[in-house]
Formats: sequence, structure tokens, C-alpha cells
Amino acid sequence: MSKSIKEIAKIASEWWADKVANTKFDNGDDSSNGEIATCLAVMNTKSVASISKEKFINKLSHIIEEQLLKEFNIELSVDYRACRELNESAEYAGISKNNFPWKTAMWIGKNHISVSYGYRAKEEYLYANKIYWQSKINSLKSSIEKYQSDKMLSWIENDEERNTRAKERIADMEESIMEYQSNLDKAED
Repeated sequence: MSKSIKEIAKIASEWWADKVANTKFDNGDDSSNGEIATCLAVMNTKSVASISKEKFINKLSHIIEEQLLKEFNIELSVDYRACRELNESAEYAGISKNNFPWKTAMWIGKNHISVSYGYRAKEEYLYANKIYWQSKINSLKSSIEKYQSDKMLSWIENDEERNTRAKERIADMEESIMEYQSNLDKAED
């Protein structure tokens, strides 16, 4: 059975609470300047008490639930500073705003939670049900139909180049469909 909005909000909030308590800083800069920036960022973090962590989870869960109940998906993100929802939750819980991991984004809907943790990190799924995966598959199938009917890539004037690009994109989408189908087979109803 699919997870409730309350359960989804809790999964997402607990993930962020774990990250602010055990921060990773990854801005993709491997230079000495990047290392110095990372060291300074680590020095500016504060330890997180368990009571603060619980307050953070409760506040952020409430914010997420409110958004999902309004039929909105929600994105929580940090470039070098956290978004409003994360800042509000941290402030409520007495957690330093310097504890948020850089270059991190989370996407939350009624049927999934996915996250990219750090600079150019691959999207990972914390939760996704069958409805979510079927929707992803249907979307790709629709895109494939558009590519096959020559409704895409119209700005490419050379027919051969346009057809080659369309075939490449279709192949990529078909590969993704296979991956999504595997995920669909394993997902909760």
C-alpha cells in the first residue's frame, strides 16, 4: 500500500534532519580554494541536540504535509543557503543555518521523494510507488511518440541530423523506460 502524506513528510524530514546533524559540503570545487571553503564551512557548523532534531522533523513535516494537502509538489533545496521551508524549520528548532549541505535538492510529491545530495549528484529515490513509476513511463512513451511523429527538434533543418538526434533520444528514453519498469515491478502499490 502507498504511503500516506504524513509518512512521506516524515521520511523527507528525517532525511534532512540527518543531514543537518551530519553535514556534507560538496560544491564541486576540488581546488585549494574549494578545500578552504569546505574547511571554513565545516568550522561554522554546530552540533545538533536530539531535541532540536525532533523539533526540526516535526516543523518540516508539518510544512511538507500542508503543501502536499494543497495538491502541490514541493522542492526543498540548498545552494549555499537553504530555502525558506528549511530555514524556517531550522530556526524553529534552534539549528544553525550553516549546517545545511551545499548543492542539495529534494523533490516531494504524493507518490515519491527523490533527492540529489551534493554537487551534480545523481538523483536518488527515497520513496516512489507504482503510480509514480507508471506516470514516468507514460510520460516517456508520450515523448517517444512525439519524436517519432517528427514534432520534435524542428529547429534542426537537416533531415538526416534531425533523424539521428531523434533516434538517439528515443533510445535513451527506451532505456529509461526499462529502468522505470524494473522500479515499477518492485514498488509499493
